Amino acid sequence: EPWEIDPWTLERAVVGLPVGQQTVLRMKYYLGLTFREIGQALSISSNTAASRCRYALNSLRRRLGRESAQEEEAP
Repeated sequence: EPWEIDPWTLERAVVGLPVGQQTVLRMKYYLGLTFREIGQALSISSNTAASRCRYALNSLRRRLGRESAQEEEAP
């Protein structure tokens, strides 16, 4: 089931990621580039680009899961 997340909440979570992960995430999902294209643009391997994206997504899932749980508990 897809999450419905406020764009500002998502942006705050993305800004909290390491810069390398932010960059790859933005290039992949905002610009629609492939991992190969990202790797070429950043002078890294496509595997490194894919790994950074995976780490970023895992971190976002953890952060946003915690934030949404805290919002549900608030009175």
